Amino acid sequence: MSHALPPTVEVTALPNRNAGQATANSPVDRYWSATPLLRGMQAADGEGFRYVVGRKFVDVEHDGEMHTAHAGLDETLGVYRLKMLTERTPSGPILYKNPEEPTWRLTEQRQSALKRPADTASEMAQASGLPAKQFKPTKSENPVTDLLQNALSQLHPTLSADQRKKWLQSYNLLPSQLSRLQQDLRTELKIPQWAESHKRLVEDPGSPQRLDALARDMVNELNLKRGARHPWYDPETSMTDAVREALLAKAGYRRNKNNCLYRTDVPAMFRGDDRTPFEIARDDTMLPRYRHSPGASTEKPISSTFSLKEGIGYASAPDPEYLLYNSQTNKHPGKLKSDASDSDSDSSESAEWSDDPDSPVAWDHDRDYIATRTKQTVMFLYVLDTRGLEVVPHEENHLFNSKVEDTASWFPDDEYEGLVSVTTKGIEAERVWLLNTEMTKAAKVKDIDQAAGDRADFIEESTHFGTSNKNQYDALIDKVEALGDPILRLSGNKNEFADDIVWPEI
Repeated sequence: MSHALPPTVEVTALPNRNAGQATANSPVDRYWSATPLLRGMQAADGEGFRYVVGRKFVDVEHDGEMHTAHAGLDETLGVYRLKMLTERTPSGPILYKNPEEPTWRLTEQRQSALKRPADTASEMAQASGLPAKQFKPTKSENPVTDLLQNALSQLHPTLSADQRKKWLQSYNLLPSQLSRLQQDLRTELKIPQWAESHKRLVEDPGSPQRLDALARDMVNELNLKRGARHPWYDPETSMTDAVREALLAKAGYRRNKNNCLYRTDVPAMFRGDDRTPFEIARDDTMLPRYRHSPGASTEKPISSTFSLKEGIGYASAPDPEYLLYNSQTNKHPGKLKSDASDSDSDSSESAEWSDDPDSPVAWDHDRDYIATRTKQTVMFLYVLDTRGLEVVPHEENHLFNSKVEDTASWFPDDEYEGLVSVTTKGIEAERVWLLNTEMTKAAKVKDIDQAAGDRADFIEESTHFGTSNKNQYDALIDKVEALGDPILRLSGNKNEFADDIVWPEI
């Protein structure tokens, strides 16, 4: 979500065998994207990636032909692989970047496998014998490393390295406090009184005020979304389990049935989506997209982002896969006109709730309808009212709860991502607001639908046909405002985060 996307370009058909035409000559054929699905996809950036709703695609030279395929990072090896759209972890062949070109290969003829840009942590970790996440560069500006290797080594020469780590952890220090301790010990090789007092007060169950203050400091110093990042600081090794959990609880975090951290006081989240406000208003709900595996949220997840700026990136271009569904209640994708005579049907599903006979959603099980939205270019940016709902954040779980990523079958991928946990009814339309293109105001989708009146169907059909008509939706938001209905105000600077949203009184 954090990548800047180049302008949309017209993609012409390449000499490319699509997925429906793949032969069984090579196992790699199943990874190639169907040519019709490439319509509207962004051109490759300088690193050779094309993006559709945060997913990475690459152009691959293979057997004298050019193919486009989904790609993902193999975290274990630190290389990119071909990836099926249904996979959580890529399992396909390793990709090799062609030097000074936006294309890739499946052989090492032209260069070695591309590692994560500017990240040799995996290699360094292997050399050190440590897991990649635990490995930290040994630099003087790292207060923890400096303390352990120098001052604390002199203060406690009989302790092992692990014992010194546990000793320092018992003080439960935040980044600013570790830096202060580092400077104090350079002046005088003695643990300062403030550090001893801090340790005693934090451990004392009779001093809740100290925990309250420390929780506020933790939120300020580790506010990852505001840029307060400390690459050298790991709260899982810098704080004891009991104190860390107490501080998280003070800050409003809870644990769900999957042991993931979540909050219920997040005022809003942002989501880029191809569904029109009319469809959401008609169905009275926004349903989750794709078949997310369980494991992170208590119930079904709706993927969203804490950052408006990141949300704008998500709303840059529709995902061709989603455009094969004429509505959010279609269980199966529709057929392209060119494939109308094909009796085979795609077995993928937009959601798995339709298997539940008690589902409140009126699912359409038709497999033979023609997809009518494949030319759509317009995307919408919605603000979701998440007050009182479970929101599972990526960053806080990554920082404070890293082990859960190894056990959860699916977890948010992006730094600013958050999963909104919803029931089988989805998130009700009353909670969904559409932002205008200037990012200055938003209106409820139901109010927009009402303001459109008899023109709603025409506007929606134009959107589905491929007309660039965001101005019509902006005009409807203005009309909602003129009618005196509630309007959510934003600054227009496009830098809001979830906690900045102040909902109008209704």
